[in-house]
Amino acid sequence: MQGRLLQYRFRESMIYIEYTRSYLKLTAVLSSLGGTYSSLYLIGYAFTVLFSYNLMLSSIIGKLYYFKPRFESEKPNKQKKE
Repeated sequence: MQGRLLQYRFRESMIYIEYTRSYLKLTAVLSSLGGTYSSLYLIGYAFTVLFSYNLMLSSIIGKLYYFKPRFESEKPNKQKKE
């Protein structure tokens, strides 16, 4: 051993690990996390919350501020009394 700074011993093992990489779709990830029903419920709930929040903000802004209508179809129809 005198005069050696480094010594390696390689052995072949009968046990080996094989790593694979796979790509999953969003639906597969959601179903593995909490089930299909829960993932569909969560997506529907998020869509509903975002849609209703934007609708509420647009309603509030429309009531607070006056905007000139851009198109003829947006103008209110005033009916004349005969």
